[in-house]
Amino acid sequence: MTTTRAEDVVDTDRGFFVYGVIDSETGRVPDGLTGVEDTPVRVVPRGPVAAVVGEIDLDRTTADART
Repeated sequence: MTTTRAEDVVDTDRGFFVYGVIDSETGRVPDGLTGVEDTPVRVVPRGPVAAVVGEIDLDRTTADART
């Protein structure tokens, strides 16, 4: 029998747009910063670096990322 936990479910319609990589200790983004589709931008740290990301619909192409 296979079970699926709620945290194992992946939304295949949404993904993350990576805006850049910063130093995880000293890099900051302004409060209230929004990205494509006016989604909040957040920092995801991994060791000495952090990715600056925001959620995006996967059916949207980067060429159409005007809003």
